[in-house]
Amino acid sequence: MTMDPAASTNDYADGYSVALSADGVTWTAPVATGTGTSALVTASFTAPPARFIRVTQTGSSTSWWSIAEFDAFS
Repeated sequence: MTMDPAASTNDYADGYSVALSADGVTWTAPVATGTGTSALVTASFTAPPARFIRVTQTGSSTSWWSIAEFDAFS
């Protein structure tokens, strides 16, 4: 999975947590957590099939947090 703020290169996720859901109601424990260090943030994880992805910003920054492009792939 990648998160890209595009032209807003300083607006990446300083910290993030990723959870999955098959129904949008019941969520897994985080399948990935991390700290972004550059504009393109990549999270790799092995996960069960899911229909929904929840990304939560867990870091703090003086900048906004933006995602212009979000790619989920297997």
